[in-house]
Amino acid sequence: MKMSFNIYIIRIIAFSLFVVNVVVYSEETEVAKRAGLWFEWGEYDRIIELVPLYLSDSAASLDTVVISELRLYLGVAYYAMGDAGKARSEFLSSLRINPSVSIDKNYVSSEIMNLFLSTVEEFKQREKEKKERNLFLQKTEEEKIKKQSLIDSLDNKVRAGRKRGFLVSAITATAMTVGFAGISVYEYYAGEEEYDKFRDAAQRGDLQEYNRYKDEVEKYNTRTVLTATASGVCALSSTLFYIIAYKQRSKQAKTASKNVSLLYCLNKIQVTVSF
Repeated sequence: MKMSFNIYIIRIIAFSLFVVNVVVYSEETEVAKRAGLWFEWGEYDRIIELVPLYLSDSAASLDTVVISELRLYLGVAYYAMGDAGKARSEFLSSLRINPSVSIDKNYVSSEIMNLFLSTVEEFKQREKEKKERNLFLQKTEEEKIKKQSLIDSLDNKVRAGRKRGFLVSAITATAMTVGFAGISVYEYYAGEEEYDKFRDAAQRGDLQEYNRYKDEVEKYNTRTVLTATASGVCALSSTLFYIIAYKQRSKQAKTASKNVSLLYCLNKIQVTVSF
């Protein structure tokens, strides 16, 4: 029972939509028919009086073909009333909506027909210039993108070279850090052995051995401090080179992202021009 009721409701809605579409279509057809009759009978004052009002009230719901025809009738009416400027403007509006629109020469004077034909030529010329302008803009943008891509490509190569250089420097500095650290440890323990001998000579009272081992201990201490300092400097340099190399990689990633955006813009331009 419930399913039958739902089907009944759906049928009512479908029928209502059908009726609305029929009414709208009938209204459009009726308006176009009336304007066409006024045009054929030469009742231009009625066209000028009623058609603009109808277009302002119902243009959003009208078919483009109907709007084009109404604009065409308005153009004829304005010329017949002595306003050639408005007539040309309405003809252009009609052609923009429907470029294939035409006037039956049996219902207009030769002056109106000549004005319409000259307007058609003007419209075609404007469309041609618009197309040429779009093609020129497209080519200009393509050249601009190509140049920018070339510049970015060269820039990426330079950055890649710098990145490799900084990485090599960082690896070298790391190796030197390890080497100096090893030497510093060696010098420290060797100095400890000389210090034991120095202390033993002091306890024995051997002045000659005491002075000799004293000099050796000082030398080992100096070398230990120098190698430890060198190891620290190499460690800092290695860290700095790694950071610079990472920044170079980030710049390359940003450039690649920009190139993708430029290609996307070019595709959008091509689609726009094609339409």
